[in-house]
Amino acid sequence: MIEELIKKFTEIKDKGFLESIADYEYNERSDGAAGETLQHYFGIDSRDNRQEADWNGWEIKTKRNTSTSATSLFTKKPSFPELGDRYMLEEWGIPDKMFPNKLKLNTTLYTTRFSEVHKMTSSVPTLKMKLINERNNEKVRLLVCDKDENKINDLVYWSYKDINSGFKKLKNTILVDAIVKKINNKDHFHYKSATILLESNLDSFLKCLDEGIVRYDHRWSVDHRGKHKGHEHNHGNGFRFDKGGDLTKLASRVIEI
Repeated sequence: MIEELIKKFTEIKDKGFLESIADYEYNERSDGAAGETLQHYFGIDSRDNRQEADWNGWEIKTKRNTSTSATSLFTKKPSFPELGDRYMLEEWGIPDKMFPNKLKLNTTLYTTRFSEVHKMTSSVPTLKMKLINERNNEKVRLLVCDKDENKINDLVYWSYKDINSGFKKLKNTILVDAIVKKINNKDHFHYKSATILLESNLDSFLKCLDEGIVRYDHRWSVDHRGKHKGHEHNHGNGFRFDKGGDLTKLASRVIEI
């Protein structure tokens, strides 16, 4: 299976610069267009936000070689409470400036320290949030405090079982580096190299969480244009690998292509 993956990637690499299939431009803050285009050449529906691995049991992650953005690992709703994404938005979201009757919530949370939430918004109190990895209880809990670190809420948690259901698709992953350039005013990508991560598991994920190189992001916003203008939009609350972190720490074995 590894040989088949290497053969397929090499075929795509040898094509050189490939025109983006995305209906939006690549930018420094997002690797989405590069990923969609690569998955297209792997024969995958790139818009399918699947719970299983992308291609023949392999999860494909694509980044521009100079990108500093975080790498999304998987989205996962809390195990408790029911409808936990909506619960968190309604508990701790703030009004959108353009559509004040709608809420937004954007955070970056770690186990290693508190993150100050809404610090730049004078109309609402600053909150402090962090993740608590409760190994004895096999849960990752969200702790929400006031600015003085007095507990407000710790009801929300993700069970190890549910985390593993999201993480298991990353057991075998290929990380692909892309170079981007404009050709005839259109983004093109050259997939120049790749790293194969083998036998990642829940324990390696939890170790990365404890080290602060895996984080949890809330990514609720309100669309300001398009057909969903004025609607709350969950861009994928979930676990992400911090920018600059060494993704190979998730793996038991690494192969460079």
